[in-house]
Amino acid sequence: MINFDLQALRYLCTHRTLGKDLITMWYSRSGSTRDEVELLLMKLMNEEDGSKTISDGLEEQQVVKFVTDLRAKRQMQVAKATGGANLLNPEKYNPSGMPLEADRVVEDKEREADLAKIDTAKLSQYMVTLIPRNTRDPVVVDTMAGTGRVCIELANRLQHLSVHVYGNETSPQVVDYLNRRAHLPETPASSNTEVASKDSDSRTCSNFTAVMSPDGTLEGLPVGADVALMLSVWTYASEPVDLLNAACAKLKKGGKLMLIEDDVNLLAHAKKAALQGGLVLYSEPDLLKDHFISVFTTAA
Repeated sequence: MINFDLQALRYLCTHRTLGKDLITMWYSRSGSTRDEVELLLMKLMNEEDGSKTISDGLEEQQVVKFVTDLRAKRQMQVAKATGGANLLNPEKYNPSGMPLEADRVVEDKEREADLAKIDTAKLSQYMVTLIPRNTRDPVVVDTMAGTGRVCIELANRLQHLSVHVYGNETSPQVVDYLNRRAHLPETPASSNTEVASKDSDSRTCSNFTAVMSPDGTLEGLPVGADVALMLSVWTYASEPVDLLNAACAKLKKGGKLMLIEDDVNLLAHAKKAALQGGLVLYSEPDLLKDHFISVFTTAA
């Protein structure tokens, strides 16, 4: 059996094609070699950087196929050991044998593909209209910032307007990654917009801060935000209503809550929760091609 210490695993995580190469090897080998490759993949999936390396190096369909095939293989292994009892009582025997990180790789890839459809130019332009003129040091908070694809682009586009964007995540490794990513040169999809700054492709986001919050909360985010963004929260969060209530508590009087989902039925659930929380429907702009938006406001 091959043993890898933490330093060695982190070194392997720096190789962009590692995930693709190992998965290709897993499909083409058999016996003990395949088992060793599988063990290494599992170790990598338990590392934040390793999960990202595997996710970034593969298409969404490839990641989903691999995790599905690996889960099926593990299920058959447990079935042989239990005489098929795991097939009758899957919760007891955990037939997949899969670490949670493996499913997270799939979820991250799916969410990244979802966020890639967001037109941050249009979104930032509209977001500016939600902030009253002459607001001093306006603040936008993004729940479940994920990889930062949207919130850091928004921060980049809003930087010249002195808007500070905060994003929260539950993992200290992800928070560290987000803060490091924000200090790399960020190039928006298009800089020829009213909101995007002229030199936005050559500077870092000094107006973005990622904070860590316990699961289901937004602790650490500032109170008195002008806009709270909840993007695909009903799609991916386990307790979306708790996050919505926490987001409302972060808004100033007259602040705006933006709910964005790619499923109109999920958005309907989100809207119901917002209304039950005492918010008032403000607008439903038709901005994005593949997503639906509802904006709510608190009492002024």
